[in-house]
Amino acid sequence: MIFVFVVFILTGALAGLLSGLIGIGGGVVVVPCLYYTLTTLNIPEYEIMQIVLGTSLATIAFNTLISASGHYRKKSVLMRPLKRMLPGLFVGSFVGATIAIYVSGSGLKYIFAGFEVLLGFYFFFAKSHPKPDNNNLPKSAGMALIGFLISTLSTLLGISGGVITVPMLLFYKVKTRQAIGTSAAASFVVGSIGTIAYLIYGFGRSKVDMTVGYIYLPAFLAICGGSLIVAPLAVELAHKLPTKVIKKFFAVILVIVGTIMFIK
Repeated sequence: MIFVFVVFILTGALAGLLSGLIGIGGGVVVVPCLYYTLTTLNIPEYEIMQIVLGTSLATIAFNTLISASGHYRKKSVLMRPLKRMLPGLFVGSFVGATIAIYVSGSGLKYIFAGFEVLLGFYFFFAKSHPKPDNNNLPKSAGMALIGFLISTLSTLLGISGGVITVPMLLFYKVKTRQAIGTSAAASFVVGSIGTIAYLIYGFGRSKVDMTVGYIYLPAFLAICGGSLIVAPLAVELAHKLPTKVIKKFFAVILVIVGTIMFIK
């Protein structure tokens, strides 16, 4: 059990690094780690993915609160686009969680694996967008729809949505650091609402020890502890270091992890 706890802490450190550095909540690494670790604890197959997704979103809420606060202090959060996304983020978070409750664990695993591989290729080959222009963003209805789609997919897969939000904002020519900061803030909303949804849906259903709803408390506490150490430093690095090489390294890891989940 000590080894498992250490694995969770290291996972949290990596999640915190990704959250602060490139504006994602770390779910893309937390979900695979939780899945393979919890399978060694003899958690029933029929509910393991729901516990993985719920716990991942709970850690995301914690991670992105730290990183979003840091980016906000550095004036890297675009509040107007964020406010326009909020209605969609709220509704989509519950929709995605609702769908996940009725999808089989193996189905969720394959959906997530495919998403990781596609995302990895995107991050590896994506080009930077020149001439930033924050006025290029859609208006209220468009941003709300984008928020809905992002949060629905995010709570279905147990991720923060940052891996979608950052490329979307870059596509609309938002400055990279502002895209990262705004993504972190949006991810906090998704993580928080998604956590509430998995708590509600898991209440009285999950029979696994040390769970509240579909949140596995030992993993949540350990991952948050690891993130707490690293995330503030990652925010500082995000404003000092180029992220191009880090994104490509991250892309390779995504492809590898997604492929392994497909095979196993």
